[in-house]
Amino acid sequence: MSLIIPIVNMISVSVPKENTAVGLGMNTMLRNLGGAVGPVLATTIISTYSDKIGPPILPTVMTFGNKTAFNLIFALGIVLMIIIIALSLTIKNYTFHKTKMKT
Repeated sequence: MSLIIPIVNMISVSVPKENTAVGLGMNTMLRNLGGAVGPVLATTIISTYSDKIGPPILPTVMTFGNKTAFNLIFALGIVLMIIIIALSLTIKNYTFHKTKMKT
């Protein structure tokens, strides 16, 4: 939550007034997309690398993610962070130019 408010403020200040709604809409869409993909990816990794825990006498055995799953999730987060930082450093700062209206 501490990152959402500064990003909204940054978009509001850096985008021209007529495009503020589009910028904030894109921010919300990308945030929702990341919030939908992240948990599914983490669940897939945890269910792939899981250990069965429970007494061998009972027929019900619970499975939990093992440390390999959590290490992979952490490594994936680090890799994605490095890729995003590299992309953000190479992208040019695009500025909007005001267009003159023909009369």
